[in-house]
Amino acid sequence: MLVATLVIGRSYEALETHQANSDFFVIENAVRGNIETKVALMSEYGKWDVVHDFMLGQGEAPVSETGLSSSLRFANLDLIGFFCPKGLKYGVVRDEDENADQLALADMAAAYDMTEPGWSQLMDLMKPGFMMNGIIKSADGPLIVSTMPIVGTRDGGSHVGHIVIGSKIDADFIAAIKRKTNIDWTLRAEGELGLVELAFTSGQAEARAYTPHVSADKVITTKTALFQSENGKTSVLLSSNTPRFIVASGKSSLRTLTLFLAISMIIILLVLRIMLEKLLIGPISSLTNLIAGRALPKRRDVIQQNQRSDEVGDLYRTYNTLQRASEENTEALEAAVSKAKAASVSKSEFLANMSHEIRTPMNGVLGMAQVMRGTDLSEVQTHYVDLMYDSGMALMTIINDILDFSKIESGKMELDPEPFDLHCALESVIALLGSQARDKEIDLIAEIESLRDRTVVGDIGRIRQTVTNLLGNAIKFTSEGHVLIRATMEDVDARLSRVRIEVEDTGVGIPEDKLGLIFDQFTQAEGSTTRQFGGTGLGLSISRRIVELMGGTIGVKSEYGHGSTFWFELTLETQSSKPKPVAEPHTCDLSGVVFLVVDDIALNRRILSEQLTGWGAKAYCVDSAEKGLAVLRGVAARGSQTLPIVISDFQMPHIDGLEFVRQIRADATIAATPVMVLSSVGSDDVKREFRALGVESVLEKPALTGAVIRALQKMVPASARAAMSPETLATNPALNLHSAQPEPVVTATAPTANPKILVAEDNAVNREVMRLMCEGEPLDLHFVHDGQEAVNAIRVAQFDLVLMDISMPIMDGVKATQAIRRLEAQAKAPATPIIAVTAHAMNTERDRYLAAGMDDHLPKPLIKGNLLAMIAKWQGQTSQATQTAQKAQASAA
Repeated sequence: MLVATLVIGRSYEALETHQANSDFFVIENAVRGNIETKVALMSEYGKWDVVHDFMLGQGEAPVSETGLSSSLRFANLDLIGFFCPKGLKYGVVRDEDENADQLALADMAAAYDMTEPGWSQLMDLMKPGFMMNGIIKSADGPLIVSTMPIVGTRDGGSHVGHIVIGSKIDADFIAAIKRKTNIDWTLRAEGELGLVELAFTSGQAEARAYTPHVSADKVITTKTALFQSENGKTSVLLSSNTPRFIVASGKSSLRTLTLFLAISMIIILLVLRIMLEKLLIGPISSLTNLIAGRALPKRRDVIQQNQRSDEVGDLYRTYNTLQRASEENTEALEAAVSKAKAASVSKSEFLANMSHEIRTPMNGVLGMAQVMRGTDLSEVQTHYVDLMYDSGMALMTIINDILDFSKIESGKMELDPEPFDLHCALESVIALLGSQARDKEIDLIAEIESLRDRTVVGDIGRIRQTVTNLLGNAIKFTSEGHVLIRATMEDVDARLSRVRIEVEDTGVGIPEDKLGLIFDQFTQAEGSTTRQFGGTGLGLSISRRIVELMGGTIGVKSEYGHGSTFWFELTLETQSSKPKPVAEPHTCDLSGVVFLVVDDIALNRRILSEQLTGWGAKAYCVDSAEKGLAVLRGVAARGSQTLPIVISDFQMPHIDGLEFVRQIRADATIAATPVMVLSSVGSDDVKREFRALGVESVLEKPALTGAVIRALQKMVPASARAAMSPETLATNPALNLHSAQPEPVVTATAPTANPKILVAEDNAVNREVMRLMCEGEPLDLHFVHDGQEAVNAIRVAQFDLVLMDISMPIMDGVKATQAIRRLEAQAKAPATPIIAVTAHAMNTERDRYLAAGMDDHLPKPLIKGNLLAMIAKWQGQTSQATQTAQKAQASAA
């Protein structure tokens, strides 16, 4: 289309140029014809003898005014003048009144100043034989003039002067030519100089032709030289402007043609699209929707397409085959899904029942451990009870892990964030696993000082669970060397901190090709490790899911045969206030006291010296018993009255801690040295041997801060020890590993009369646990063995609170609660608060209890503090059911 437009456009331009030349020739002929008419008239006058005689002064004016008027009118002239060599002899000009029958004439000499440059130049050129056609620029405007010599027929035609005729170049003159030619034309000067005083073409000189020029989009200008100046250069141009009707019409026609072709093309494309839609696109789109399941198949359409013999028919026939196979597969899949759902429900019920059956006896174990805490126990017994309690809690963690794995598979794991002391949480894990490290005679080292006095918001149970998994694995897979737990905290902003916890061991390590699988469920580094070390391979998978659920990352670095480092990072919210523990931790002032630390492991020396320095003491460290003996003997040799207190490791190369103490006691100069031993071996025989050598403080690693402080209190003389300060905390993490933070004990504030509490529990051990937990509290407990007995008790007595077990014979806790609510509604009595006390830990179960009319939920195993806090919470309160009914009545009123 573009090429056609260019070709046709150039043809139009050539045709238009030819038309412009033709129009110009018409104008040029009209102008030159006007001049030739004047020349013919002059020839007549110039040949008259009377004119010749008149010029010689031998007669009257050769032409009457009437004749001159007729000549002016006929030739459309404005002046006729007769010039002798001396100048104008006689001349007339047309008067302005053109409407009269006879033109009025005026004296030419009066009308024109013959001294003007144009007239002066013309008169200078009037030599014998001179004739010309040209233009004079006068004060009255430009004039087209023609001159002819005046000669007579006698005397050989002697020259006596010139006759000059002229016409004004005004609007009337140009309009008259336009009327004859119907073409726009003009006379103008060459360039920008304007008309010269005189321009002419003498003799028969031919004008120079000019090429037509397209001056604008609307016209074509054609011009040629009409007159020249005396030096022969072009002075006056004749030009014509031809409107560009041809190109304009051509462009309009092209636009019309282009529009027509475009519309035709659109119509053709629409027709083609409709045909393609009906024959190809439509059937294929329908088939696509059928495959995508966005439309139900219309049997008529499917049959119609099946009857086609082309490729579309083949597609539909193939689709029908696939559809039948898909329906069969779908039915089989739905059946499999139904079985899987039923299996999932069965599994969930099994897990819930298993959780209940395990939690019930664990409630007795842990409950009794808490009761024993309140009895008169020795220090060792208290320590053992604490470990028993922590171990039971660890077992509960394993039970919870089983439920967690089920929740992870179903995507229902939830977090329970709350403020807690991360330092204490890590200490409790380390204390719990310390005995395992001692049994394997490996060092368990902690570097967690940066977390002290920092309170964070998170799920403490999930974080402890993750740390327990990582630390327990490290101890499990390490047969010699040490296990180090390191924790750091870095502030992200004023509200958030990034916590990084690393567990490093010197154990078997992990092969490089297993690193990518180590966090997969049921996976361990080697198949044999399950038999050698035990475990399900589930801990790391759960840890990864927990860390990712908390928005953190977890990873591992390992070299096979050289140990591993597991780490995870969490971004936790920080709080300025610290949760208040039951017992404030202790510290001591050891300013001025000198210690000698003897340990072959540099990390142990560094951490212990930092702690002692933090307490104000001065600590010196050596890496062997030999060097320790040298230091002590050197101090004694200088005559020092006070020997440093020695803190020694037990398991060291060459000379162990026991032999080290023997040599100290055998040397009279240093035999009085106070010695504390830190041992990874928890053997009573070893302790007896040390005590036989005068070492009273033999602490097992990892040593608890409280135990270290109590030992130092006994060893450091009163004069060298400041008073204990319960308001401040120990500053170094190496030995700050006190036992797990006890549950807060909440004492119920009883009213004047002891609250009457009904306890429905079928398990005798659990009833005894609850009785002992509440012993010494101002509570009036009444026990029944099942739900039916609880309903009967409510019928005959009024209670302030009901603690209802769920799984009981005859009538379970849910049905008993519903029966109690019906009795209260019939009697229009206030609803008694009922607390669900259950080993069922699933969230769906808790919702079911509340929907049955229970007011709160207390999970097993019972924690004494939680139990008393729950009783205090609902003591003197109205049941939630009563509150709901009261609100409904108020709204109705």
